[in-house]
Amino acid sequence: MKKSTDNENQLYRVNSLRYEDAVIGTFLTYDTATNTVFPATSGEKRWKISFYDAITGACHIVCEEGKYLALSGSIPVLSNTPANWYIYMGTCDGMTGYRIATSTASIPYMLNLTSNGTLDMSNSFSTACLWNFLPANLTSTKNPSKNKVNAYVENKKIKVDGTDRFFIHSVRGQPVENTNLQSGVYIVTSQYFTTKVIVK
Repeated sequence: MKKSTDNENQLYRVNSLRYEDAVIGTFLTYDTATNTVFPATSGEKRWKISFYDAITGACHIVCEEGKYLALSGSIPVLSNTPANWYIYMGTCDGMTGYRIATSTASIPYMLNLTSNGTLDMSNSFSTACLWNFLPANLTSTKNPSKNKVNAYVENKKIKVDGTDRFFIHSVRGQPVENTNLQSGVYIVTSQYFTTKVIVK
């Protein structure tokens, strides 16, 4: 993330780091007509972070149209009234991302992507609570988008067309060195995409 003084005009895509088949490649989006917030794999919308405190992680999360991410009970919604959120780093099963939480308590309630592809708040920390804030204006041929990723296996090594900047994890989330890979399913991630690759 940028410094607190730079966040007011920076737009971010908020991607889930969850990698199960049903939810891989999911990002946080919304509908301002119904004030709903939901996960999706298409129709991506962007968010701003306002009043970010670099020490505590406290901030407001605002959609492009100016409405705030808030809660109605335990359901994420859009509101005209700012709500306080806390964004801070977390690591789980070898994956590192941001937690979007309601406090800085030792066991806070965090925005969670469930295995069936819905959003809720959870105080159980897992990769379901890890998110990636990708600046929306970043584009590069060195970092393919999720829709253009061509990951494949050559000589027991995973390759991704257009980039050499990616990480490989087992389906259990353990980091894997990209040499002489055994047969199995691997999760390939970068700041720009998450995909699965099968080594035969």
